[in-house]
Amino acid sequence: MTRPNYSASTPGACPAPYFLPDAMDWIVARGVSSLVVDLPSLDRAEDGGALAAHRIYWGLPFGERDPQLAARGRALVTELAYVPPAAPDGLYLLDLHVPAFATDAAPSRPVLYPVREVAA
Repeated sequence: MTRPNYSASTPGACPAPYFLPDAMDWIVARGVSSLVVDLPSLDRAEDGGALAAHRIYWGLPFGERDPQLAARGRALVTELAYVPPAAPDGLYLLDLHVPAFATDAAPSRPVLYPVREVAA
């Protein structure tokens, strides 16, 4: 299986899906504090820098750039996560390896461990 091609400069590319503000409000309202997506970004590629879904997720007021003002500043987002198509549906534990960078973004290495029922 090939990965989708989201590069606008490549012939045959398709625009990447993204989260609408209402969808992100729904996610935040349910208390999600670690979001893992296989998309390049939570937001539309060309949004004029609005980053609405990111701002809603972190509780950062529109136009604000100071991360200290984020109401949900400890919430995590992993974008471009790759889960092999052969991985069956089910419950998993996620071990998110993140280097100790003092920045607003860092690469991560998500590792999935399947959860299996153990007979007592």
